[in-house]
Amino acid sequence: MSTPLVTEYDPRWPDQFRSISDALGPLLDGLFLRIEHVGSTAVTGLVAKPIIDVIIVVEPGDPGAVINRLGSFGFRHEGDLGIPGREAFKPEPGTPAMDLPRLHLYVCPKGNRSLLEQLAFRDYLRGHPAEAERLSEHKRALCRQFNHDKARYIKGKSGLVREIIRAAMPDGRCLAPNVD
Repeated sequence: MSTPLVTEYDPRWPDQFRSISDALGPLLDGLFLRIEHVGSTAVTGLVAKPIIDVIIVVEPGDPGAVINRLGSFGFRHEGDLGIPGREAFKPEPGTPAMDLPRLHLYVCPKGNRSLLEQLAFRDYLRGHPAEAERLSEHKRALCRQFNHDKARYIKGKSGLVREIIRAAMPDGRCLAPNVD
């Protein structure tokens, strides 16, 4: 049987984020503004895929120094993956990056729309537990309906995620094309 797409909330996720942040902070010393825990694992009680979503927030400009420093630790730069201004990274086997908890790592300049949406989504759900539970139940239902088909699951949840982002954003817009 295949691995479930989501699991119930794990209270170890905040500690896993802290261990990632503690490892990346000194590595990127002087190159970043802050490190943010985003996505469903950043919301207490929310079901999620057991992967910590991390955004390193930087000043606008060329992220070359950050890309190089992350590369030296074992993160392969994967480009923006269709989200302008957001750079994605994947840990390479056999490197120190693989010793971190399972994660999705991104670098975004402050003020980037994708970053603002991720933070708004997280903060809105943290402040609206009923909405977080509604999203959790929707995710559970999608997992039951699509029997671990990731593409159909993502498509099925993206409408509700966009609805939540629109509710959370001051301008009521959501630019997120596809959310996982």
